[in-house]
Amino acid sequence: MLKSIKDILFSTRLTAMLLFVFGAAIGTATFIENDFGTPAAKALIFNTRWLELVMFLLTINLVGNIFKYKMFQKAKLAVLTFHLALIVILIGAGITRYISYEGVMHIREGESSNVIVSDDTFLQFRVDNEKVQYSFDKKLYLNSLHNAGFDYDFEFEGKKIAVNF
Repeated sequence: MLKSIKDILFSTRLTAMLLFVFGAAIGTATFIENDFGTPAAKALIFNTRWLELVMFLLTINLVGNIFKYKMFQKAKLAVLTFHLALIVILIGAGITRYISYEGVMHIREGESSNVIVSDDTFLQFRVDNEKVQYSFDKKLYLNSLHNAGFDYDFEFEGKKIAVNF
């Protein structure tokens, strides 16, 4: 059982399939970004779990193939370098995805700045009766191509409130 999973996970067919899916997704995202903007490309492709899974599986596959094909030989140094480069790029993409943030910093010539404007879109609202306050803040990918519906129900001072779009 474990051997068959390993054989599938480290197969060259899976490598080819994952590279094809990854290339097609990134290519499609480029066209979406050009026609509908970056938020649409992020919502439909770049920030999806399935693309994360493809990149994760590709990283595991490349690492496994390094050992499967014994690439630590002088004769296979170029192939090893290529595999390691892809692995470093995919790990860097993962680090960027989960640790960093993206935004715009306006710096005029001769000046400095410590303000970054996030490119993320958020739904924020506040309910306030001058005694009690309720605030809500959620990251959303609002764009012209795809907006997932949003429903949020909560209770404020004994009254039910529903927010949706």
